[in-house]
Amino acid sequence: LPLNDEELALLRAAAETVKARTADLTGGEPPAAPTEQATGLDALREESRVRRAVTQVLWERGSATPDEIEQLTRKVLDQMKGR
Repeated sequence: LPLNDEELALLRAAAETVKARTADLTGGEPPAAPTEQATGLDALREESRVRRAVTQVLWERGSATPDEIEQLTRKVLDQMKGR
């Protein structure tokens, strides 16, 4: 999904906000030895946060089809895994 420089900057800013709020919730420390269930829930929460940020950026752009939201969400999550 092609994004212009402004849209990419907005998406990066949204990602940083998600990271900062996650750090606030965990006190800046990663959770100690999460259970498999907790890990799955954390992954779902992270995906939900990214999806909301992506939706917001696309709405500000003037277009937010379900396919666009899904494609960009997957792309962002894949890039986050490679941190």
